[in-house]
Amino acid sequence: MMLEVPNTDGLMSVSETDELSKLPESTKMASLKNTNSPKEPKAGKKAKKKAKTAVRSVLTEPRSTRRAPRAGSLAAIDVLNALPDVPGGQPGLMSIETLYLVGLRIEIPRWSPGGGGPFARYGLEIRINNSLVGPREDLGPNLNAPELVWPRPYTFNQAQLGDHGLKNLTYEVFHGTTSDSSLRAAVVTVDRYDTHARIRPARATLPAWVVNGKVTVELLDVSTNLLTVTCSPRFDPQVGDRLSIFWHYTDPTPIATVTDLPVNNSPVSVTLDKADILAMESGVYQLAYIYYDRAGNETTFPPYLTEITLTREPSPANLQPPVVPEAPLDREDAQLNRAYVRITGYDNVEIGQQIVVNFNGRMIYATVNNLTFPKDIPIPWADLASGGEDAPYTAMVFYAIIANGTASPTSSSISVPVDLTAPGLTPDPGGPGPVNPNLGRLTITSAGGLTNEIGPGDTGNATATFAVYTGAVAGDRIQIYWKGIPALTPPYTVTVADETAPQFSIPVPASVIALGGDGVHDVLYSLNNGTNNNFIDSLPTPVDVKPSPLVDLELLQYPDAQGTGADEDPFFINCDNGITSGIKTKIISPGKLKAGDQVTLVWVIYGPDDFYSSVVVLEHEFPPVTVTLDHFSGHPGEIFTVPFATYISPVTQGRVEAYYKVLRPSGAPGESEPSLLYVSRYLLGGGVCG
Repeated sequence: MMLEVPNTDGLMSVSETDELSKLPESTKMASLKNTNSPKEPKAGKKAKKKAKTAVRSVLTEPRSTRRAPRAGSLAAIDVLNALPDVPGGQPGLMSIETLYLVGLRIEIPRWSPGGGGPFARYGLEIRINNSLVGPREDLGPNLNAPELVWPRPYTFNQAQLGDHGLKNLTYEVFHGTTSDSSLRAAVVTVDRYDTHARIRPARATLPAWVVNGKVTVELLDVSTNLLTVTCSPRFDPQVGDRLSIFWHYTDPTPIATVTDLPVNNSPVSVTLDKADILAMESGVYQLAYIYYDRAGNETTFPPYLTEITLTREPSPANLQPPVVPEAPLDREDAQLNRAYVRITGYDNVEIGQQIVVNFNGRMIYATVNNLTFPKDIPIPWADLASGGEDAPYTAMVFYAIIANGTASPTSSSISVPVDLTAPGLTPDPGGPGPVNPNLGRLTITSAGGLTNEIGPGDTGNATATFAVYTGAVAGDRIQIYWKGIPALTPPYTVTVADETAPQFSIPVPASVIALGGDGVHDVLYSLNNGTNNNFIDSLPTPVDVKPSPLVDLELLQYPDAQGTGADEDPFFINCDNGITSGIKTKIISPGKLKAGDQVTLVWVIYGPDDFYSSVVVLEHEFPPVTVTLDHFSGHPGEIFTVPFATYISPVTQGRVEAYYKVLRPSGAPGESEPSLLYVSRYLLGGGVCG
């Protein structure tokens, strides 16, 4: 077991075996207390006491204690734990780790007694670079004393050895008035600096074929493409330097190590093995390197890093030309989500790759999330409008694939015509439209003078007025939509006079108003330049169309009667037509009756025994029926059979003048004209039926 003797003055420690624990204090060196020897002069005691409080090293030793060693005859100091010397290397080099954790361990061999007299005491001084390390050690008068260990072991800590450099260790012994010293110095090298003098190394450089750090399987397959990493020159090259390269600076194991570097200031180049590179996963790496010297110093880590993007998978290739199916593109395409770029396919597709479309210089990104083609990539409005909205333009379109951070060569380019021009774009609608909320709304004036309202008696044309929009040009087209119905056939064409007028004033046909029916309807205007399909609409104006009586309703029909109902061929029903089973009626009025309308049959019969009687035998209003489907040509109509017993039997011969009433959900009423039907219950052979 090694025992460190306490070093009370901070100068030096002594390594001894366990047996030294019982040695008298006079055998200890820098850390010993004063001896009680009566032969020692008082001045020496004072000096020793002062030395106990001083902290000295090679660097702080006073000049008065430094002197060149005298040529002696004693054996040199043995250095125990320096690294083995190598040809051309630093002599007696200390491992930096050993220096800090253990210190420098030496031994001084036993020497022969000198001629200082039988009672003279022996003294020992050790010097580093001619500077005394600690006070002289008193070994007593007998070198053969059992308490003295030979060779004498000493350990110096890293601070005692001082700064970076060569250290010459010598010793001198004293015996009475005589002295002798070591024949030669023991040489120790303390190397505290790395190969770059503690300056952070520059990033490694890569060969010219590695562009922007991209390394792919295809590039590595080229026989002349060697991945040679060139590291910065060393400032302090020494024998035994080595270099380790790490594919990523956090890797615990280097991808390559080179030992016994040449002793020069040239950059060091290392070619990495292709198999080692392809053993890595695809990804982005930060390549780093470390220089080590023989003492164990390492360069500052990490150095400036070199980014490498490795792609092991085959790169995307054979990119098919892009397609824009809806070209030429316009605002309507953008409004209806028809503006997109179609990618029909490419080789080596993988999920997670990114498609980057260049549309007119703008980048559009899409991630591959399945292997199905084609892939339609929407063109955002900002990108579509990047070429301008004031005039048509042609966009160049191509794309590339990014796989593992590396972009493929681009596809071929196509030209796509784009026309986003339209009137009414000032102020900017902020998108493709069709609505520009910044346009002024229109105002509807009814034939009766009402504003944004059509009264019950307003059966004439209305008038739409609105401010002339910014940039109005003769030839622009204006359409007015009433409840979604185009009101103008053809659209209104802007004139030169309109360009400077304060407002437009455009009639809205009464037929369109009637077709829209009653209720609150949205009315707006739409602008077009007459040369494309781009339309810009105003915000709608709500117009309240009050209920008006329904007119021109079709007459009630009697499906089982004879005749056509015309004046010269009136409807007629008798016993042969099944009068006793009731009279079937049919209400139908295509284009008039709508779902939700309520229709009510009003039954009026004259008689009791005269076709032309003016006596009303019975008048009855049946419960209303709700129309479930808008009437149209071919509609089955609303069918109702009038019972015989109550509503027909009181008359043997007479006529029916039935009609129907209509009530709209809005409250609008309607009433048909009476429909004439002659009835007779007389039998040809006499008597009546029923």
